[in-house]
Amino acid sequence: MSTSTAHQSVSRLETAGLMVPGTRRVNRLNLLEFLIHGARYAFPSAGGAQVQGVPTAHSGPPLAGQIVGTDSAVWPAAMGPVRGLAVKPLLARAAELPENCPALYHALTLVDALRVGRARERALAGKLLETHLRPETATAL
Repeated sequence: MSTSTAHQSVSRLETAGLMVPGTRRVNRLNLLEFLIHGARYAFPSAGGAQVQGVPTAHSGPPLAGQIVGTDSAVWPAAMGPVRGLAVKPLLARAAELPENCPALYHALTLVDALRVGRARERALAGKLLETHLRPETATAL
């Protein structure tokens, strides 16, 4: 990514209120609001084919114990542990996150639950993301 493209992206994030102007800090409250109310519209993922992959959305670790579903949602990965409906990941190498960055993996599975989940899944994911993103209770992602 070129320097000018990165600068334009930061400017758009500041204009949208997702970054604190003049800093390199994310506005966590606005990001949370955007994710809960806009992620499924800004980053849609139509139901995909049955593939092998890494669990995400309601099948991922944060929600797997709370949601009982018949179809798993997965990021396509040939060596993934689960077979399920493909969900296009927000990051190209998302399937590597469980080993490389578990905290980010958990956060992205919650975002996927907001993108592709039903009302109950979205509500649970929103509450868990709030715990991660609220400044007074923020955890490292």
